[in-house]
Amino acid sequence: MALVLGSLVLLGADVQSAGGETPLPVRSPDILGHSTTGDLVRSEAVVLFQSRPNRLYCVDELGPVRVLLQTSSLHPSGERIEITGRAAESEGRTWIQQATVRTLGTSPLPDPIDAGLEHAHSNRLDAIRLRIQGRVMGHQTTPTVGQGREIVLLEDTTATSQGLFHVRLPHGTGVRERFPIDAVLRVTGLSIVEVGTPDHHVVSIYPSRLEDVELIRAPWLDRNTLRIGAALAFAAFLLGGIWLHGQRRQMKLVLQSEERLRALGEHSFDATCVLDQEGSVRFMTAAARRFLGSVKGDEVATRDGFFSSVHPEDLHRLTQALREVLDRPSAPKRITGYRIRTPDGSVRWAESVITNCLGVPGVEGLVVNLHDITEQAEAFQALARAAELQKHIAAFATSLSPLYEEKDVLREVIRKCISHLGFADCVIYLLDADRQVLVQAAALGPKDLDG
Repeated sequence: MALVLGSLVLLGADVQSAGGETPLPVRSPDILGHSTTGDLVRSEAVVLFQSRPNRLYCVDELGPVRVLLQTSSLHPSGERIEITGRAAESEGRTWIQQATVRTLGTSPLPDPIDAGLEHAHSNRLDAIRLRIQGRVMGHQTTPTVGQGREIVLLEDTTATSQGLFHVRLPHGTGVRERFPIDAVLRVTGLSIVEVGTPDHHVVSIYPSRLEDVELIRAPWLDRNTLRIGAALAFAAFLLGGIWLHGQRRQMKLVLQSEERLRALGEHSFDATCVLDQEGSVRFMTAAARRFLGSVKGDEVATRDGFFSSVHPEDLHRLTQALREVLDRPSAPKRITGYRIRTPDGSVRWAESVITNCLGVPGVEGLVVNLHDITEQAEAFQALARAAELQKHIAAFATSLSPLYEEKDVLREVIRKCISHLGFADCVIYLLDADRQVLVQAAALGPKDLDG
């Protein structure tokens, strides 16, 4: 049902048709035109809510209708009634006074409208079936005419302007216990706008049944949540220790890498080799001899003099790059991240730029400039290990989120965290405040309570 500006209110006592006057059949929007002349009108509507024995809030196909009964009678929600009375205007709204009602049957209630407090200033929320969602901010007990009501103050979390809905429930509901502070509720019921200042209107919601007030999320600060929070805090402390240890180790590796790079800057380890078209070494600098291994005197190295130092798993990359440089003389080829086996048996990481200088007099070969990137590669590997550790930490935190029982959380802490430290046996004790003793809560290894 679309939002309708204004509302139709029916007030009254029994109508006496003076002079045989015939009621005019109307719908909600038509009543305004008859209010200035006080015409006798008749309308059909469905009861939304009965706030008092003599007051009904109804709705027809086009808008809201209000009915004030002079003779008290009960009309349940969903009852379809025929209303006869005189149209009038009062307090900025259209009314039908001196109304009588006749039961016609039952009809389904219209679907509720989802709207926020930003529509309250235009009375678009007045006398309609509304559905809202918000956070409980407080409670009140206030009397109305003939009865008391318990009020839940609900913050509209969807509105662009701040404000509170007043959810009014019958006295004795126990709203403080059922709907504590910070709980999130979804409420369906009749909305009534009480005009206040231009910037502030009070919107009251009258649910027909207690079931129309649905608890979406309970507040966080209860005893079980505090226990789970304490266990999570303990797990976070352990995880923080592991993370800090990893960060310190990573920082140490980075500092060591920086020191090595500084020393390499003072004593360059860059190497240069000249290869023929077959890949045999024709020339190498002193740094290349230290890096790849010495060549006896001025003897020209064999075909395997360079490639024999390349790690077998990376050899295909070097040979492929060599073929590309031969096919495209004007385009140097960069190869990074391959391994060199040094004469002392260690493995170092290198990057190279191969340039085709076969046509350059005095060179007539393929120039290979090598740079040792072992420190950078090891630093990146350390970062990768740290990233892997952080991934495990994130997975551990995720595995804790669906756990609510203290025992489950503690066992997950031991299984996911403490066991990763390499301990064969670990036990978590909790303090029994009444007996002032430590009680075993969870264990991993021989002392596991669950075997």
